Amino acid sequence: MALRIVSGFARFNVVRVTRLVLCVAVLVVMGPAWAEDAPGVGAILLSDRGIDVTTLDLERELSVLTPAEQATLLADQARLTTLVRRIYRDKRMLAEAEALDLDRSPAVEARLYKARRDLMILALRDHVESQLETPDASALAREQYATRPADFQAPEEFRVSHILLKVTCEAEREPQRTLIESLQARLAAGDDFAELASAHSQDSSAAAGGELPDWVTADALDPAFAEALKALSDGEISGVVESRFGYHLIHRLASRPARMKTFDEVQPELEASILRGYTRTRLAEAEQPYWPSETAQVDTVVLDAFTTTP
Repeated sequence: MALRIVSGFARFNVVRVTRLVLCVAVLVVMGPAWAEDAPGVGAILLSDRGIDVTTLDLERELSVLTPAEQATLLADQARLTTLVRRIYRDKRMLAEAEALDLDRSPAVEARLYKARRDLMILALRDHVESQLETPDASALAREQYATRPADFQAPEEFRVSHILLKVTCEAEREPQRTLIESLQARLAAGDDFAELASAHSQDSSAAAGGELPDWVTADALDPAFAEALKALSDGEISGVVESRFGYHLIHRLASRPARMKTFDEVQPELEASILRGYTRTRLAEAEQPYWPSETAQVDTVVLDAFTTTP
């Protein structure tokens, strides 16, 4: 199996470049009125009643957004200004909470501990993933495609038009049956299917002359509808078909036989699936050393005392 090293260095450089771009964009958007930078703090964007919002604060907020969200926000000075004001509010509320020693509450301490623990574990997993040797997914995809042909079969597909008269209660059944039979007679007399569908069908496809918007497979359709469709030949129109939706007249426009999908069709998802599975397996293996050893035992006496303590 061909292997290649995925280095964390490239990812690190991307992060550094992204941070630099964000800083430059903030400077451009927010204007030239800056206080002097303090080391590791950033330039002051807003200062009021002892609370400062700096470019570092803004950079941290932006860093948790997707690149698209960052670009949208940085292009809109009004929204960016609102974000700076919200950061100020949050910092002021945090200062008030700390002044009240709310972070010393056992419940808050536990949640802060858990949040930090979960974040650090996620960071460790990201670090481990960045160091993984990943397989040549293209070669593995071709191997799976060649050895598992049954997994890549495309079922028979159809292009279909239909006329639907809905039956939503028993009182509608007879009049709708009479109407669908009259439409069937008009088709037999030579009326155009698409024109009748546009005028009478109660399906959303009526606007397109009854034609469904794409190729469909039988398993995606109502069973009664699908059975009638498969019994038709291309170009043929069915008799009245009753489904759970009501009464139909079905026009089978064209069909494509079941076939094996080409490699090009399945390659992107197949490679993505291979990489997901590989990464999941390697991460699970990397976590094994962190579990207690087989000889380490939970002290059940202490555990029982813990669970029975009021």
